[in-house]
Amino acid sequence: MLLIATINFINLSTASGFKRCKEVGVRKVLGADKQNLMRQFMLEGVLLTYIALGIALGIVLLALPLFNQISGKEIEIQKLDAFKIIPFLLTFGLVVGLFSSSYPALYLSSFNPLRVLKGKISRSTKGLNLRSGLVVFQFIISVGLIFETVVVVQQLDYMRHIKLGYNKDNVLIIPSWPLGKNEKTYYNLLMQDSRIKHVSHSSYLPAGESNNNNFFIYPDDNTDQWVKTIRYDIDEEYIPVMGMQLKEGRNFAKTFGNDSLSVIINETAAKDLGWNDHSLGKILTNKDNKSYRVIGVVKDFHFRSLHEQISPLVMVLSDQAGSLILKIQTADMDKLIQKLASLYRSFPTDIPFSYSFLDDRYAQTYQAEVKTGKLLSIFAGLTIFVACLGLFGLAIFTANQRRKEIGPKSYWGYSFRYHTHAFH
Repeated sequence: MLLIATINFINLSTASGFKRCKEVGVRKVLGADKQNLMRQFMLEGVLLTYIALGIALGIVLLALPLFNQISGKEIEIQKLDAFKIIPFLLTFGLVVGLFSSSYPALYLSSFNPLRVLKGKISRSTKGLNLRSGLVVFQFIISVGLIFETVVVVQQLDYMRHIKLGYNKDNVLIIPSWPLGKNEKTYYNLLMQDSRIKHVSHSSYLPAGESNNNNFFIYPDDNTDQWVKTIRYDIDEEYIPVMGMQLKEGRNFAKTFGNDSLSVIINETAAKDLGWNDHSLGKILTNKDNKSYRVIGVVKDFHFRSLHEQISPLVMVLSDQAGSLILKIQTADMDKLIQKLASLYRSFPTDIPFSYSFLDDRYAQTYQAEVKTGKLLSIFAGLTIFVACLGLFGLAIFTANQRRKEIGPKSYWGYSFRYHTHAFH
């Protein structure tokens, strides 16, 4: 944006230089040399930059609360170190002013005084080509920003609508570990509510903060093929609650007494272990020489950021305390949460009731990307506006320069129509 604003200043300064050509000619005739004129024009450019900088600081003070709201920052002018900021701003304004005014100063100070005073000054083709090139460069930047903004918006839309491999809607998470021994009783009370379709007991979640354990295994007694996976401790209701789909095999079930030594793996784990579509009944062994039998393969789901590829995952049956994950179906969510909170408070605990929704946790995971998309869209729009503003100013100035060319044509056209009408 600053670069485009600088280009606007250079274009408008060189284009309007013809208005000051007589001033340059008179000053040169009176003894002013090229260096004196360059210093004058550069000083004017620096002063204009400092005036603009002062106005910009005022706009910053007014827009800072909105910027903090959009970006999620907490920037306060009062907390900034004035002894560091003020010298930086003064130096910054000086550099920008000198950079933007150096070429216009060189261009304006190079007018030939004799030709200027005789009225023989003409538009320089070199200057015109430079202005045209700078305008083209401006719009190359603008088009690039438009393209980047479109890409970011499409990426955000992709993150919102991508198939995650699980259903994040209507899933409520309640930290239940503060209940201690009463956690099982609370679980049973929840199961009695018809609005709660499934309740799973696990601290492992595919979005937001979650337990995360590395799990090193090797397949079929092949100790040379160690594979690093992620371990999820879940119960029988976890897969139904999350709406995950099994590619083959079955889910954990209480009717099978030996499921504590069974595992469910994802498609990526099956591929990395070299099993692909023949995973059922295979044996996995961990570093503690504990062996597990594969009873199912769940379809891949995104349990980490979308910036990362899906990694191998192993699900193990466990009933460890942590959180309760509820699949709910109700039109009055507030009323249900009030009941859940009331049941929670009926047990002795010092930690207050809290909850979160899985879709909110997913959205928070990509909050930084959403904020970046908003800021990029705003500043891209402002940059394009500045570029159009410069082109608009240049067009107005060019039209004013050609008034004499346009005027006689309009006059003679009007005069001819008038006299023809009078003759008839």
